[in-house]
Amino acid sequence: MDVGDWLRGLGLSQYEATFRESEIDADVLPDLTEIDLERLGVPLGHRKRLLKAIASLGAPENMTAAPTTLRPRPDAAERRQLTVMFCDLVGSTVLSARLDPEDMSDLIRAFQGTIARAVARFDGHVAKLMGDGALVYFGYPRAHEDDAERAVRAGLGLVEAVRILRREQGVGLEVRVGVATGLVVVGELMGEGEARERGVIGETPNLAARLQGLAEPGSVVIAESTRRLLGGMFELKALGPQTLKGFAAPVSAWSVVREAENVSRFEASRSAVMTPFVGREHELALLLDRWRDATEGKGQVVLLSGEAGIGKSRFLVASRERIGGERHVSLRYQCSPHHANDAFYPIIGQIWHAAGFAAGEPAAARLKKLKALIALSDLDAREVAPYLASLLSIPAEGHCPALEMAPSELKEHTIAALIALFTGLTRGAPVLALLEDAHWIDPTSLDVFGRLVERLQALPALFVVTFRPEFAAPWVGRAHVTALALNRLGQRQAAVMIDRVTGGKALPSEVLEHIVAKTDGVPLFVEELTKTVLESGLLREDNGSYVLAAALTPLAIPSTLQDSLMARLDRLAPIKEIAQIGAAIGREFSYRLLEAVSPLAGPALQDALSQLMASELVHGRGAPPEATYLFKHALVQDTAYASLLRSPRQRIHADIAKALADRFAVESAPAIIAHHYTEAGLAEPAARYWLAAAELALSRSANAEAARYVDAGLALIPRLTDGPERQSLELGLQLARANSLLALKGYNAPEMVAALIAAKRHLDTGVGTNLQRFSVLYGLCFANMVAAQLEPALTLARQIVEVAGRQDDTIYRVVGYRLLGTLQFFTGQNREALQSLQLADRYRDPARQRSISYRFAIDPGLAVLCYKILALMFLGLPDRATRVSEEMRAELPSHGHAPTVASCKLFAEVSPEALFGDLEAYEHYSAELVAYCAEKKVEQIRLMGAIHHNSARAMREPTEKNIVAIRAAIEAHHRSGGRISDSLWISQLAVALLVAGDVTGAEEVLQECFAFVEQSGERFWLAELHRLHGQVALKRPKPDRPRAEACFLQAIEIARRQEARMLELRAATDLAQLWRDTGTDDDPRALLEPILAVIEGGETTRDVRNARSLLTALV
Repeated sequence: MDVGDWLRGLGLSQYEATFRESEIDADVLPDLTEIDLERLGVPLGHRKRLLKAIASLGAPENMTAAPTTLRPRPDAAERRQLTVMFCDLVGSTVLSARLDPEDMSDLIRAFQGTIARAVARFDGHVAKLMGDGALVYFGYPRAHEDDAERAVRAGLGLVEAVRILRREQGVGLEVRVGVATGLVVVGELMGEGEARERGVIGETPNLAARLQGLAEPGSVVIAESTRRLLGGMFELKALGPQTLKGFAAPVSAWSVVREAENVSRFEASRSAVMTPFVGREHELALLLDRWRDATEGKGQVVLLSGEAGIGKSRFLVASRERIGGERHVSLRYQCSPHHANDAFYPIIGQIWHAAGFAAGEPAAARLKKLKALIALSDLDAREVAPYLASLLSIPAEGHCPALEMAPSELKEHTIAALIALFTGLTRGAPVLALLEDAHWIDPTSLDVFGRLVERLQALPALFVVTFRPEFAAPWVGRAHVTALALNRLGQRQAAVMIDRVTGGKALPSEVLEHIVAKTDGVPLFVEELTKTVLESGLLREDNGSYVLAAALTPLAIPSTLQDSLMARLDRLAPIKEIAQIGAAIGREFSYRLLEAVSPLAGPALQDALSQLMASELVHGRGAPPEATYLFKHALVQDTAYASLLRSPRQRIHADIAKALADRFAVESAPAIIAHHYTEAGLAEPAARYWLAAAELALSRSANAEAARYVDAGLALIPRLTDGPERQSLELGLQLARANSLLALKGYNAPEMVAALIAAKRHLDTGVGTNLQRFSVLYGLCFANMVAAQLEPALTLARQIVEVAGRQDDTIYRVVGYRLLGTLQFFTGQNREALQSLQLADRYRDPARQRSISYRFAIDPGLAVLCYKILALMFLGLPDRATRVSEEMRAELPSHGHAPTVASCKLFAEVSPEALFGDLEAYEHYSAELVAYCAEKKVEQIRLMGAIHHNSARAMREPTEKNIVAIRAAIEAHHRSGGRISDSLWISQLAVALLVAGDVTGAEEVLQECFAFVEQSGERFWLAELHRLHGQVALKRPKPDRPRAEACFLQAIEIARRQEARMLELRAATDLAQLWRDTGTDDDPRALLEPILAVIEGGETTRDVRNARSLLTALV
């Protein structure tokens, strides 16, 4: 750490020269006293500020030099979770009245020194000394994964230290402590001149102060928010809901009794329900295999490594459960971050637990228990007990001989006694020894276990050591040592774990995807984020699963993880701003973009990134300037980002958006630029880029994404100044919304129509282009068509053709004539339809029209071919229809617009089989169409495909289930607002009912069809309806042949009027068959041959085959 940078960060840069002249560097700072500073000429106020800052630095080993530093900004405040401790000396007013002022001053100084020492031990920060009280932060300026625990330990330590101070001072002293945890803004410069300091804003400090007022003298009271983070680490006494000044609702409070005894960190931190154990079967099998070797006398060591939260302790629990039924002795050694320099700490804890010591019991009782423990190893207590009693600080009191030897000799005898104790236990049963969190082990304990490992190979014992990757285990490479790394869970395993946390109640798919993506396979993250979601009110239960109770918002970082995640960032405090900028860019960011917006550049930036990679906060690929970087954990990125206050966060996003737009426009997706402009609070450019993103998504058939982009853009419109620019933007967004919803929800969905109407309102004010005007008219016309309101739709289509004729751009004519031809086809005007479609075909330009497919929900040119196929088929020109179909297929392979591809599949493959083909092919192609539309999310055509598929199946196999499926598919289409082609689909239901023998049902369905035709004007299938009506007459229990003949004749008449040659042939074939069966004088050949003569080709179609077969039979 550079002292000059440190002084500038405190606003005391005027002392930099003085410090350098006196050769004061980072190593010397912790040793400075107030007298030293006074001799350097530092005034009282600045002395106090420097001393507080020195105390907050912690131990010297934390003051490592950083080759690259960012100078703290004057406004370098940030959001973070903070645990605040507020302490107050009880009865100081009474004391000040009783003591001489100078004595009282000495007492207050001693009390403040006691606070500083208690807080420094747990790396807290004394933010403010207020005479007889203090405000202390845990989690700022540097966070730790256990800040709540540190605060409580410091509070308990302070209570005890004040009692010692009372004895030393000879006056009645007690302290009250309040502790609370919550999100705050910290680091804001507050006050003026000498009183200026970095404060904290939020309710947490107020809550800590109020809780301090509740505490009894000599006690610590904590908030519920702190209690949740402590788990079972301490014994607590519930004080119940408390009414506190300044808080609207009662606040739950807890009094800390003492630290819980004989509880591991894992047991203390977990909830009442054990964390689900998922996966790890291979690793568990390997450990159990080593246990088998150990039970046979071949001692083994397993080094179990993994990052924080990966599940090392949970893995040990599962291992012990598997081994539990076997005869063995279990030993557990728990290291602690607060005792990394306390010799023998995990060993003392294990003996304390194994012997069954209780707090406050007499020394004699403990010695008795200790000797009983020694006896289990078949050792002579007289030889071993003195050393262990000394280790455990148990007074001998005449029960053990005094140990008069050098400390080094005592240490060696003690280690020998400990190893003998362990070895002796293995004689009675195999030993399973667990050393947890070895990355916090003290050097002496490491020495003990190192010696034990050397002897273990000849003992029936398994020694499992857990640690994080930063610990370098010194025993790697030995024959009896196995290294076992726990990796992250895969997506499937994470999903299984989430399911177990929810109790088997399924989450909405989007919530599940968010949790899996955010947690990166770290079991602790998976569990805590899932619990946070369940407790957030975002979900509600419905029929045994969870559904969204409100719109999905970004998932909050669990409070149980915030300290741990922030601690990772704070370890790199000098370059944390680089991590924050990277987090604002995204989970992955490039060196070039980071350099464009970073305050660092060149070697300084590369050095900062090297530090981030060395800390494993980010992973890097490639070398600068082409390098890219990825945050190791999504939640670390979220934490870095969430720590930024609104103003600097918006500034960073604005810089990123501008850099992307100006320097990286070619490779940058508009949605990314739009996101950064939105987060920067710049509504106008954000809305423009959201529109560009939506149009790009529509061009790629990414309709769901387009709809989301449109929603983001429309949400910004109210923030824009009213005027033509705002109206133009909203017009574009509403049109994009209509096009996306058309594919997602259907041509006549209320939301789609509402978007078109909103767009038309803007067009009526005079804004918009001709293409936009055309698009709106097209959309409204199409909506009417899909709803089978064919007369209004035809009127609009003729208006569109008229407008198109006045435009230079041929695209208008393609769309206008295609739409007119389509409507003419549905109204039974086949010749007129073909003429309109041929006019449209003249203006086809595949390359150009493909690029605007998304504007019309289908490629306008290919749409011409779709309906041309139908018109040609109906007119009795099936071979020409086949050639058009082949022309269409040739253009499809390179087409990326899913609705267009789906439409072409419908018209080129499904419809010809439905109208004139065979049922097996009809069922096959419709099934393929449904699968494609489901994959590509083309909902309206999927609904149509489902009707076709169920119709083909039911007509081929008319079971009750299949007939019900047709009805359900038609109803689903109706719910989407679609009614077009109902005459075809309902008639197919009638065919299925007729084949099933339900003549009455078929009759009723046909009457429904006739009513629909009358109401809608959809007459393209009217001839077929009359033919089917004739078939119904023949299928009655008493066939009505005259009625059937009349129906067939009417069908022929309608078909001739419409020039629907194929339908005419079908009806004529049925009539000829009737004449033949009844033996009338009418000539079937004279009826059929003229029709066949005008049909060009189609020899493989069902109707032509049937007609020719009948003619052959007449010979």
